[in-house]
Amino acid sequence: MDHFPTNWGRPRNDAVDPYGTYPLHARPQPKHDAFAEGVQRTQQPIVTGTSVLGIRYKDGIMLAADNLASYGSLARFKDMKRLHPVGNYTVIGAGGDMGDFQYIQHHLDNLIIEEDDEEDGHTLGPREIYEYLSRVMYARRSKINPLWNSMIVGGYKDGQ
Repeated sequence: MDHFPTNWGRPRNDAVDPYGTYPLHARPQPKHDAFAEGVQRTQQPIVTGTSVLGIRYKDGIMLAADNLASYGSLARFKDMKRLHPVGNYTVIGAGGDMGDFQYIQHHLDNLIIEEDDEEDGHTLGPREIYEYLSRVMYARRSKINPLWNSMIVGGYKDGQ
């Protein structure tokens, strides 16, 4: 569809581009790059969160984090939640790349849904979530596509 009102109602010539610079069949082509069509991966964190604090005390645990996510040195997002409940017994907190943290949140939410669908009476606690996250982080690092996060897992289940 032609979005330029000055061209409406005029006959088209598809052999040349709208600006008349090159015939379409003779347009200069960039050099072929073997990696140009591959999937692009994050080489360094872009939107980042800072530290998360976890404290264990006599009657439980406490996690704390701010809501700021920075774009470089710019305080860009001031409402980013960096603590996420997972199931009934666990909370995770993350520093590092917020896009990767959202990816982890999505996968953990799907994991909890799959576990609930089993209806076998088993629920995932902090130990299982920690083991799952450590396997996911190691697998991604081994594929040279790391998740750029530092995570803290806290929870309380069965008195532990």
